[in-house]
Amino acid sequence: MKKVINDLKKYDTIFVTGAQRSGTNIAARIIAHIMGKKYIHENDFNVHDFDKMLTFVGDSVIQAPALSHTVCDVPKDIAVVFMLRDFDDIIKSEKRVGWIFGDGERKKYYKKYGIPLDDKRPICQIKHDVFFEHDSKLPNTYQIHYNDLQGHPLWIDKEHRKDFEAWQTEIK
Repeated sequence: MKKVINDLKKYDTIFVTGAQRSGTNIAARIIAHIMGKKYIHENDFNVHDFDKMLTFVGDSVIQAPALSHTVCDVPKDIAVVFMLRDFDDIIKSEKRVGWIFGDGERKKYYKKYGIPLDDKRPICQIKHDVFFEHDSKLPNTYQIHYNDLQGHPLWIDKEHRKDFEAWQTEIK
């Protein structure tokens, strides 16, 4: 992760995306903390609004898993960090918090990439596969694995976050 953080220093704005429940929230918080940038949560721009998200550009780290289908549309002067996490862990986390928006995410990938709505892969795998097939070679894209976040002071071990709510990243 240190190499990615070092590479990100040349960007004023960093867009953190990936599958829901892949660690975009905690990764964006950690990157913002390390780099001294403002953290922007997806709710600040209505989750799905790409154009409104762009209004937050400037000395910021923007968390946006619902905009993962837009990686190729992100201006090249904005870094894109795509979060990687084991699919089974993502699915377990989705179930734990009651995340039920997979059909809406599938529609985005159907509309933009022609992925059939009845594709049997979990949406987290579709997002991953599309990123690596279409976007990962763009010069402004990077990947961080969820497990590489461990050890940062903002990281909370699994045992202590088992009862966390969907967007919770801190112990209450």
